Amino acid sequence: MRPALLALLTLSLAGLLVFGHAASEEDDELVTVELSTVGLDRQSGTPVALLREPESGEVVPIFIGVVEAQAILQGLHEVDAPRPMTHDLLANTIQSLDAQLEALQVHDLRNGTYHGRLLLSRSGEDNIRVDSRPSDGLALAVRTGSRIEVTRKILRADLDFDFEAPEGSQDVVRAAGITVVAADSELRQELELPEDEGMLVSRVEGAAADQGIQPGDLILAVDEVRPDSPLAFLDAIRAAGDSATLTIWRDGAELEITVPTDIPATREREQERL
Repeated sequence: MRPALLALLTLSLAGLLVFGHAASEEDDELVTVELSTVGLDRQSGTPVALLREPESGEVVPIFIGVVEAQAILQGLHEVDAPRPMTHDLLANTIQSLDAQLEALQVHDLRNGTYHGRLLLSRSGEDNIRVDSRPSDGLALAVRTGSRIEVTRKILRADLDFDFEAPEGSQDVVRAAGITVVAADSELRQELELPEDEGMLVSRVEGAAADQGIQPGDLILAVDEVRPDSPLAFLDAIRAAGDSATLTIWRDGAELEITVPTDIPATREREQERL
């Protein structure tokens, strides 16, 4: 083979290796997402957790087990069990060891199976990575206010799903640090809410709390879009861009408050809830 041709082939191969490595690094980049809600895939009946990525506004489905779905929903609804359940026990154990769960990292999707790890920190020691099913990690993260991160490879997977809230349950959605539920007649009577269609704020954290959103507020509109369900609230936040103007009802008056739609750092402030 001629030296010039050999040199050209060598350079071309090197270029392919470099570009291939760069693409792999981008695929492995971790992006912070927000656990929005848990429901069912209509096609398979499998429970699915929806993770919101604020930069693109997209949601990522993570298919999970029934037991884990119940544990995540208990965390979202902040149901206090009379005795510690498995994920409560693990959260208490981590705290008792003077450690923190910094993040759940869902880092790979192989043959239809998600792979995750817990990132633990302890003062004066190197971070510890522990292999974890993403579903267990989500149940733990929602109890500890820890980051949830996924790789860009998973964001680009574009999995097909048809989401619905579990039948007979009061679905709950979290977006931009605001947790909302449907305002049923019992809640309306207890909180003296009007009959206007809207979503009830049950918990708020981060910038939304700093801007004045409070538990007990009734969200009437998101950028003039009136959400008729918690999932509609999620859709409105996804479509809002970097910020959203919320029209809320509070103590007989309507207020407008603009909040950013990014993901709050939950440990920065005391979380407020209804």
